[in-house]
Amino acid sequence: MKSKAVVDTSGQEYFPDIVVLRLGTERPVMLVEVETESTVTPEEAKEWEQFSKLGGRFYLYVPRGYGLRAVELSKGFKADQLFEYWEEGEHYSLQRYA
Repeated sequence: MKSKAVVDTSGQEYFPDIVVLRLGTERPVMLVEVETESTVTPEEAKEWEQFSKLGGRFYLYVPRGYGLRAVELSKGFKADQLFEYWEEGEHYSLQRYA
């Protein structure tokens, strides 16, 4: 489900998983993309690069064990913060990837 588009200077729309806007504006403060084991790919990394240029901070969440792969795919740009997540019983935990 796509809900809130973030538009770049050329008018292209992008749909990060989570968009946080500055109160009372359409200006992004934070963009978040959550990936799965099957979506930590070069194709998705092209999208991450665009998200990293849209303004605000860009946060990337990948499954535990995929942090290094995400870093390798992000050559030439980077997320402001990269997190790995994993399931623990009935909830999920996350940790910043160093």
